[in-house]
Amino acid sequence: MIKLKEIAESMALQMDEFYTFFDKESCKFILISEESLQSAEDMEPFDHLPEWQQEEREWANLCLEYPKRFVSLPDKFVIDEYGMMKEFIFHLKDDKQKNQLLRAIQGRGVFRRFKDLINRWNIDREWYQFREEEYEKIAQEWCEENDIEYKL
Repeated sequence: MIKLKEIAESMALQMDEFYTFFDKESCKFILISEESLQSAEDMEPFDHLPEWQQEEREWANLCLEYPKRFVSLPDKFVIDEYGMMKEFIFHLKDDKQKNQLLRAIQGRGVFRRFKDLINRWNIDREWYQFREEEYEKIAQEWCEENDIEYKL
């Protein structure tokens, strides 16, 4: 059994060009590069690779071979942080903050402007608490969809 908070933290820490799989048997997370996963799908030989890459490829092979055991965490396209920011803004009571933040999340540099404003207004703790709760909701849904036992 795994804690929702641990799953949510792993979701938040995901990186581009990497996939995070959850091993239902060991309750551990496995990080696999997109490159290793692709070469495993293409069934390319890997005995020429350095030892650390061979190990990663072996994990990639297992993840592909046993999809019921190794479940991929939702990626950034499923986890919509921009949507979370908008939802947070609409929960604010201060109309001035709400309006300025709504303007700030338009165009390029959205995340930087958002963070700058919430830090200036000292509502960053509220944002991080809200974000954590949203990640935990996604984690709970993901666990239920994939028959993974969890605890709060």
